[in-house]
Amino acid sequence: MSRQNIEAIEQQLIRLKNRRAQLLARESDAARKRRTRQAVIIGTWIMTNKPELATAIARKLPREQDRATFGFATAKGNSPTPMKVDILLPLELPIASCNTD
Repeated sequence: MSRQNIEAIEQQLIRLKNRRAQLLARESDAARKRRTRQAVIIGTWIMTNKPELATAIARKLPREQDRATFGFATAKGNSPTPMKVDILLPLELPIASCNTD
């Protein structure tokens, strides 16, 4: 085998490994999206059809920020404050001059 053949095979191996990594990443991403969608569907169903179960589960959440999401007091006894986000936008946007000479 010549040196060029060996280099060509090595390049092909590199391309195949990269392709394999891309396919595995795509498969992993699809599985993660599917699990997330399943969790959303199940959570929505529980909150709609069994609100007492959703409340019981929410009260048992170990993280304070998770309990606050459901509007429950944190372990420190603080009542959660609703999250508020203000976005300030300019009233007038500068218009870029366009010369169409």
